Amino acid sequence: MLSVNKGETYSLVMRIHEPWEIHTRIFSNGVIETEIEISREYLQHLIGPRFNIVYEVYDALRHFVKERRICIKPLGRCISDVIENMRIQLEAPRALIPWKPIVVISSVALIPIIDRFSFFHFLHMNNHSN
Repeated sequence: MLSVNKGETYSLVMRIHEPWEIHTRIFSNGVIETEIEISREYLQHLIGPRFNIVYEVYDALRHFVKERRICIKPLGRCISDVIENMRIQLEAPRALIPWKPIVVISSVALIPIIDRFSFFHFLHMNNHSN
């Protein structure tokens, strides 16, 4: 599932070559939006590059639909067939930052602060009861 719903009926995520993922949204009117982006495992997913793609999803679905039209939103144009896949090579950022270790380290670092706050809160409640 994709974390942000844009009104799609179905959403699909497929991991491809590390660190890239393909995200596909299928809408009830037959529109399919697909982009490739850095995996959700890395912080760069939030700000990293996103590229609209056509061929990969077209190739996977072309045998399942009667009327095939590919509309490329940024160009405002539609086509009925893909003749050639350009096979563009994407380069990932040099340093990928996984977010899970950051969350774990931050959580462990906050435990003493939370414990201290809880202790002071407990003392404050006991002073009011006397």
